[in-house]
Amino acid sequence: MLVKSKPERKRDLKLKAKIAQPSPNKLPLKAQFERNWNQLVTFEQADAAKPVSCYMDSITGKDISHIYSYNKVMSIEDRKSICDILNRTDFKVLAWYASERETEASGLKNVRLLYKMPM
Repeated sequence: MLVKSKPERKRDLKLKAKIAQPSPNKLPLKAQFERNWNQLVTFEQADAAKPVSCYMDSITGKDISHIYSYNKVMSIEDRKSICDILNRTDFKVLAWYASERETEASGLKNVRLLYKMPM
């Protein structure tokens, strides 16, 4: 999972990637269930083969904040195309299957690793 961040040097990004994951008990996360969760969330579907200027909510017109991309089966060219669109989208969280090295090689900029897990 990646999050959008300020531009950093490659050396700094590589160093941060080597730092161990923080312990879950150190994170101030608090689960909270909202009974009307389905009214608070909208889902959009995008086709990687049909490039757009950015990923946008069709109802609000704002950039989509949380993106999940099943790019495990995508070609390198498709991943590069998606990264080009993501670089123009003000997203906050991205979840996808490409490794940090593959992601960087695909051209995604201004992100930092939030969490990594084996698939």
